[in-house]
Amino acid sequence: MINFKEALGASSEADDDILTFYIPTKNANGGDVVYQPWVSKAENLLCDLGGGATTLPPVSGSWKNPETNEIIKENIYMVYSFVSGDKIEEHVSAIKDFLHSMGRELDQGEIVVEISGRLYKIKQYT
Repeated sequence: MINFKEALGASSEADDDILTFYIPTKNANGGDVVYQPWVSKAENLLCDLGGGATTLPPVSGSWKNPETNEIIKENIYMVYSFVSGDKIEEHVSAIKDFLHSMGRELDQGEIVVEISGRLYKIKQYT
């Protein structure tokens, strides 16, 4: 197997884990929210954890409101970084605080976060 660090002349080993925040633009009832500060907060947190962050332009998303059965369409910002699993574990409280604050303040029925290909759904906020 090729040693990519050596073959590419990389300065460090690759991080195996990816942490992705999904930033909503609608609230639980489909109303618009002020999402821009949360994109910035996500970028700052990921820069602290992984040294950088990438924000994808808004992607289209849909979800079904469980109370009304209405399908809500919205744009979602995905902010991600490759981060070592140790850093994620070390800062899990800060990650939780960010997610729960965003869920409360943006009046979300559910917030999701993706860690290394696994999607975690949060419906109750502390």
